[in-house]
Amino acid sequence: RDAYAAAKAKDTGDDLLRASHDLKGQATTFEYPLIARVASSLCKLFDELKSHDAIPHAIVDAHVDAIRVIFREKIKDISNRTALALVEELEARVREAVERASSKG
Repeated sequence: RDAYAAAKAKDTGDDLLRASHDLKGQATTFEYPLIARVASSLCKLFDELKSHDAIPHAIVDAHVDAIRVIFREKIKDISNRTALALVEELEARVREAVERASSKG
């Protein structure tokens, strides 16, 4: 994320997307289903918008920050109301960004 923030380019974006895919696939194995869900939302953002110029970087940062908090606080319970509200809000922001991009193009 830091490399992507410093240079929003295809290679740094691809690296961040690859890391997101890894987290999406492996977080549940380590009992972090909410991290898997956040990573899935971040993957959707990259997959749907494709152009790095179209990706709202604040949403990327919010996803990365959410993953860090969930891990730091060891939130493994999918019924944690606060974490669940955060995940749902991130997913809503991704849907909005995708809808905005599709209406422009």
